Amino acid sequence: MIFPDAQRGFTLIELMVVVAVLAIVATVAVPSFQNVIENNRLATQTNRFVSTISFARSEAVRLGDDVSLTANAGGFGNGWCVHLGTECNDTDPNEVLRQFQSGDVAYSATGAQLTFNARGELDPDDAGFQINIDPLECESSEAGKRREITISLAGRPSSEPGDCPE
Repeated sequence: MIFPDAQRGFTLIELMVVVAVLAIVATVAVPSFQNVIENNRLATQTNRFVSTISFARSEAVRLGDDVSLTANAGGFGNGWCVHLGTECNDTDPNEVLRQFQSGDVAYSATGAQLTFNARGELDPDDAGFQINIDPLECESSEAGKRREITISLAGRPSSEPGDCPE
């Protein structure tokens, strides 16, 4: 039987118990969620760079000319450019095919430019080109956090996980 004057709702103690349980769950969930976000950011930037390499290669074949992928001044961390000719020249829009901004990750590479010929092959001078993409909080020798992108002489990119640098 419900009395017409009865108050319904939660007691202060019940609300405090719920808040305490939510705080415990949040404390456990937030660090693992940050790890998921970091892994997704790294995968996104890796896929973006691999697709840029594939774009440069396909444009070289389509145009029947050498196409280069060049880091902006200061390295890939400042963005990169896919272009015709020897350098990314903003003054000639016909040579610049596409420009890219860097993401929230750290980039390190063995060079600042790679070039594909009209058959989509990597220039032999660029053999051994590798770019590493690291999360911003990459602890020394942390296993599997880094992504290492290499390009075969046939022009095909591949990505492998690697350990953070010491």
